[in-house]
Amino acid sequence: MKSKFIILCTFGMSTLSCQAHAIQIFKVIEEGLQRVAQGQLQQLENNVGLLKDQLKLDKRVEDMTRQSMSHLNKVADELSGQYDMGKILNGTAEQAKRRWGPKINGESENDGYQRLRNNHISQFNLKDGADLYKKSSIQEVAYNQNKGTQEKAIVSANFVSSKINDSIKEIEKLMGEIDRSPNQKASTDLNSRIQAQVGLEIIELKRMQALQLETMGVMSQQNVIDENMSAQFNRWA
Repeated sequence: MKSKFIILCTFGMSTLSCQAHAIQIFKVIEEGLQRVAQGQLQQLENNVGLLKDQLKLDKRVEDMTRQSMSHLNKVADELSGQYDMGKILNGTAEQAKRRWGPKINGESENDGYQRLRNNHISQFNLKDGADLYKKSSIQEVAYNQNKGTQEKAIVSANFVSSKINDSIKEIEKLMGEIDRSPNQKASTDLNSRIQAQVGLEIIELKRMQALQLETMGVMSQQNVIDENMSAQFNRWA
């Protein structure tokens, strides 16, 4: 009986010891799992932090890219935009002033030129060739041509002389716009407009040179006509 009791006690103590050992093992496993879980959670938090930093960096890059594109677009607009510099001194009135060139009969679309011509005609009141020479004769043709050329040369010279100060004022106005130009492109456009204005003044000189050549040609032609008439008179005299 005593032996059975000892055996039972020994067995019971062994069972309790096993249970205690098992509980200890479970605690170790649980602690290990908790540490692993905590490590994974910490790693996840770290990854989330890295992702947040990456998003912030991406946002900064996006903002910088947007600002750079905006600046480039602005520069591109400045370099390729239109600033209406060509419209300065290029309205209807200014265009009419530049189209003063006399036609073959001395007329012009410019009012200022036409007034000078009318004053010239009224001042000298020269007769028409038909009133002085035989109709359709060489003398009539030469007289009318000489009369028309003389009229154009004198009136055009007076007109250009009266326009000189106006032309200087126009160029000075364009030069004054340089400081008010918004950017380099506009300043370059304005400089081109000034060069165009100077080119127009060169055209005025070409017009006068053409009239000078016409006058010289008519004078030379008149000499030829006079020699022709003299030769015919001497031939039949």
